[in-house]
Amino acid sequence: MAFLAWFGGIGYILATHSRFIGVIVLAFAIAGGLAASWVVFKFMVKLMNAESSHLRDEDYRHEGLVCTVTMPVRENGTGEIIYMQNGVRRSAGARSCNGQPLEKGAEVVIERYEDGVAYVHRWEEFTS
Repeated sequence: MAFLAWFGGIGYILATHSRFIGVIVLAFAIAGGLAASWVVFKFMVKLMNAESSHLRDEDYRHEGLVCTVTMPVRENGTGEIIYMQNGVRRSAGARSCNGQPLEKGAEVVIERYEDGVAYVHRWEEFTS
């Protein structure tokens, strides 16, 4: 796409505003298109080969994340938690591992994550 844009732009400008003959205009347009496409290609290769672009399993594990309860978890029921992972705020359904209720605002730790539901413990229980 970069080649076509620059080829067309340079070709149009030289064909309408210069006294070059058609073959020279064509040569300049091809050279300009190739140069622009090479620059875009090099930028994209550098962008795609960045170390941070590789997906690693450990970057997306839920176990051990500290979360906040946003919708209370009733006894043996399901609520909601929010947490930060890789700089993104996420939410998930949550259940208490021991079946105890959890109030809104409680800090919890994810013990396991199954079928879109996080099974959590209170932070105080986890650290003691």
